Amino acid sequence: MNGMLSVQEKSLVRLHVMAAWILYPIEVFLSLVRGIGSAIFFAVALFWGLFSRRRRAQEYAQQARIHERRSEVPQAEEHYRLALQQDAKCSEAHLGLCRCYLAQLKLAEARVHGEAFLRACPLHAEGNLYMAAVLHYQGYSGAALKLLEKAEKLYPEQYKYKARMLISKIKKNMNI
Repeated sequence: MNGMLSVQEKSLVRLHVMAAWILYPIEVFLSLVRGIGSAIFFAVALFWGLFSRRRRAQEYAQQARIHERRSEVPQAEEHYRLALQQDAKCSEAHLGLCRCYLAQLKLAEARVHGEAFLRACPLHAEGNLYMAAVLHYQGYSGAALKLLEKAEKLYPEQYKYKARMLISKIKKNMNI
């Protein structure tokens, strides 16, 4: 060979150069899409993982409420604990455990979960009411009275009797 390219070979080289000019940007674009796609997949998986844990926590709390209505306190307590394992910020589980422990007169545990609930939802009437009951049974009638007065303001008119009933009981015990 003389080192010279034939006309046919030159046209093939030009064809390959043109193909490279066209296909290289497409290949770069597709590799970026694959990279972004894997990032999007990771974000979706993370999002699904977070919200599926929250969803499972809500399902456990719902099962616990059913057990509570049936007066099956140990089963309700277990389901509320499972809800907290799935989502440590599940305020519904904290309030439910406060109710369960109060029903079993486990006042220290009820207070821990009542305080956790009130940190998350300080203007929740029922939470203030249960926490007041816990404090009253622990002998902190002054603090309980403050929480009951707060609960009375937060309750709708038709449910204020709960708070008023406990307020009168505490005042009677305190001789006020």
